[in-house]
Amino acid sequence: MARNNKNRFSTVPDQNPSNVGLSDPNVFSFTTPTEIVDLPSGGAFYPAGHSLHGVDAVEIKFMTAKEEDILVNKAYLRKGDVLDRLLQSVIVNKSIDVGTLLVGDKNALVYATRITGFGSSYTTNIICPSCSTTSEYEFDLEDSYTLKKVPEEIENVTPTTRGTFIIEALPKTEAEVEVKLLSSDDEKHRMKNVENKEKNNISYSFVREYMKSYIVAVNKEQSTSYIDSFLENAPSSDTRYLRKIINTITPNAALTHDYDCQDCGTETTLEVPLTAEFFWPQR
Repeated sequence: MARNNKNRFSTVPDQNPSNVGLSDPNVFSFTTPTEIVDLPSGGAFYPAGHSLHGVDAVEIKFMTAKEEDILVNKAYLRKGDVLDRLLQSVIVNKSIDVGTLLVGDKNALVYATRITGFGSSYTTNIICPSCSTTSEYEFDLEDSYTLKKVPEEIENVTPTTRGTFIIEALPKTEAEVEVKLLSSDDEKHRMKNVENKEKNNISYSFVREYMKSYIVAVNKEQSTSYIDSFLENAPSSDTRYLRKIINTITPNAALTHDYDCQDCGTETTLEVPLTAEFFWPQR
């Protein structure tokens, strides 16, 4: 996760320290420690002019009381943007807009912020996928953390200079599909659309809404009606293939754990469950 860790503490020099009282606010100068976090994308899929174009890592400062206040701010919690506010506060380069972060890069920064803020120990309940037994488990987030980068070459997929990907021919329809990687704002917009449809009792397909969020064009046609028609009529073999490719080309940060159930003996690799304890640990 971290390329470098810079813990910085300095004292202000004084020619005659004995003349300075301990209550003098200038006796010590504190600089918040920072950490360099590698980005899963390596900065490869941001457009020219973006703060992260070609940038493979971001510097964040360790959480302080200010960031803990953000985590318990009721207005941010109600609005659902508490993690965006948190990241905007800890990212050192203030020209970076959290909303434009690719989802995988945002995940990496969220995990790093949690670890630097509260440590790598994380205790929560885990459910066995085989016998459904619930047990409490303490995870070491540093050991669980991995980066998933985009393979250099993927059969039937061509990257563009716009940061998108052309999937050259789907198995059945042979349609050419151009897709993009989702940003934090794209993901929020998708979820907002789903919430609005649920609120207004409008039927929708969760899978289709997800696919619509990353499809840029089908057969070079970008109109919403054309893309909707494609998604409604494409055979499942094509849409499943499309989702598989999307998963392959999406850079991400993951928290996984080798799980051994003490009740039924199941051994498997699971994603670490992210509950309220992740950023609001009981102390």
